[in-house]
Amino acid sequence: MMQHAWMVSIDPALRERVFQVILPVADRLADPNTVIALVHDVDPLYWWDTSLVAGFPSLALFYLFLARCIQEQKWLDVAHTYLDRAVESTHDHSFDHPNLSKGTAGMTLLLSLFGEQDDRFIWVRHDLDQRLARQVLDCYWCTLTDDEMLFQYDLIVGVSGVLASLVRTGVHIGIIQEAIERLLHLLIQFVMSEKKQHYQSWAVPADFFPVAHRRQLTTPVINCGMAHGIAGPLAALSLAWRAGYRMKGQDTAIRLLASWLAEQYVETAWGIDWPDVVPVTSFANPDRSQIPARSGWCYGAPGVLRSLWIAEQALPDLKLQQRVHHGLDALLKRPAETRRIDPLTLCHGQAGLLLICTHFFQETGRYDVRKLVIHLVEQILGEADMDAPLGFRYRFQSKRHVNSLGLLLGVSGTLLALLAASTDVPPVWDRALLLS
Repeated sequence: MMQHAWMVSIDPALRERVFQVILPVADRLADPNTVIALVHDVDPLYWWDTSLVAGFPSLALFYLFLARCIQEQKWLDVAHTYLDRAVESTHDHSFDHPNLSKGTAGMTLLLSLFGEQDDRFIWVRHDLDQRLARQVLDCYWCTLTDDEMLFQYDLIVGVSGVLASLVRTGVHIGIIQEAIERLLHLLIQFVMSEKKQHYQSWAVPADFFPVAHRRQLTTPVINCGMAHGIAGPLAALSLAWRAGYRMKGQDTAIRLLASWLAEQYVETAWGIDWPDVVPVTSFANPDRSQIPARSGWCYGAPGVLRSLWIAEQALPDLKLQQRVHHGLDALLKRPAETRRIDPLTLCHGQAGLLLICTHFFQETGRYDVRKLVIHLVEQILGEADMDAPLGFRYRFQSKRHVNSLGLLLGVSGTLLALLAASTDVPPVWDRALLLS
């Protein structure tokens, strides 16, 4: 696949407005004592000291990329400060699980990014990779629910996120190689189940998902999303393939997942879209009348289309490429009031949609995609409130404002998405979201 140079996606005047928001917020949050005061008593969903998606590593990641974008040493110094805080916090919250969200894989991914600018981190990261590899080999990778063992295949807490972290820097040797092959084997085995129907291994109870429960779905369902669904294994297997890994059955597994997911589209007034879950009763015969999911990273067309695109980059397929473009056409036509996303976050908000659309603009050059990128940047800037502690106000299920500083659900992710659209620095950090 041809690699394209990353470029600024918006015009200079809008870029200036972006930095008029980013820089004051960055100044405000540069002091760890300020951050500690802000997150005091915040729910662990929104802050966990050692978590890549919601802790000090989130801030380290933001400041690292702010330093890359504007080349100022002070921001790199802040990034190192927050990295130190994350490491210190492991004394109270040790990495006893390999997962990407709150485990060892998140820290190894962060250290690999720091190592790109500072050789001192290369060996530290290698040592942590060794620890991660041992955890991978020792992990059972299943969880018990209602007397049923479910395989943890997903991005957030499962195999897909760990695999994507380990293969980011290419082919390894020794125990790290062994761990990668173990993860690949598990995912291939999961996809290519010997059970009579694949859905018997892909499916999970419907009550795992509030949306499915509200639709009165009682039969098991297959999750189509990127965060917790099978779009995650598809992207992870494809990224491993592109990194040079070739295990028996891997290409077949990629094609099977991609072809199945591509066919699960629903028909809407704006074109094709994707549901959040598919009942197992519709496994072989997709129900085109299902309700489409939100237009988010975690669920919906943006995350699904990105996973299909990455699969097509790994194993070129003209039909799959055309399906992605048709999905993009519909995504651009979907009325904003029907997207059902929040104003700000990466996970299920406008920042995630912005980041995915920025990738698609960079790789396709489609002017209509760039128009949506510009519109989303303007919408996010319209939500800025410089009187708020974080420069933005985050509202979640409780309807209360939450001082949410993390990557997935907070200001670190919002600002990183704005940087991706506003600079010529590629957002390689979004391997944490399986986007690149």
